[in-house]
Amino acid sequence: MGKNVCDKQVYDPTEDDDEQIFWRKWQAPMLLVMKPSLYQPYEAVMEWERRDAVGSAQLLEHFAQHYVLHLEAQLSEAMGEATLELAKHPKPMETSTADNNLQQKELPRKTGETSYGRSNSRRDARKLDTQAKYKNWQKAYRELKKGHPNMSDVWYSQRIAKLDVAKGQSAETVRKHMKK
Repeated sequence: MGKNVCDKQVYDPTEDDDEQIFWRKWQAPMLLVMKPSLYQPYEAVMEWERRDAVGSAQLLEHFAQHYVLHLEAQLSEAMGEATLELAKHPKPMETSTADNNLQQKELPRKTGETSYGRSNSRRDARKLDTQAKYKNWQKAYRELKKGHPNMSDVWYSQRIAKLDVAKGQSAETVRKHMKK
């Protein structure tokens, strides 16, 4: 939460668990509303003076809303840029069979190029990575099967999903690919 950015919570064993978790009594230092963060001019003398708990909660709410608005603006900008990039590379129009025969005779393509002339190397690299990941799952499955021969596939997949070799994939995804 934003409180940890500018402050440290002092452990007090007499406080209840809710206060230790949610830190509701926290009072924001004035430096949070000073420039460049917000609107008040910076004053070194007042930077660690505290607001009351209600004002601090309102300030946190303001920061949360500002953060969401900022993210929405950046997302909108990224969508606009992506749309522009897509517009720069229109899909070719479908042509008749006679035109297709002429195009095929004109220029031989390099290995790995698509009809747009671009390489599939990134896609091929991802495909190889995925195949290697599946092979590692299959190897882990065989090793577990040797040590525990009478277990279910779900059991094996759950064990593999907990290993680094699973790379964060779910047990169900591992189960689908561990035996192929």
